[in-house]
Formats: sequence, structure tokens, C-alpha cells
Amino acid sequence: MAAARVLRTWSQNAVRL
Repeated sequence: MAAARVLRTWSQNAVRL
């Protein structure tokens, strides 16, 4: 599901922020 991909991408973005 694309939702799983988006969740993983958000996790990486949060770490960068």
C-alpha cells in the first residue's frame, strides 16, 4: 500500500527536521 511508503518517508523527514 502506498500509505506504508508515505509513513516511512514521513519518519525520515521527522528525523531530518
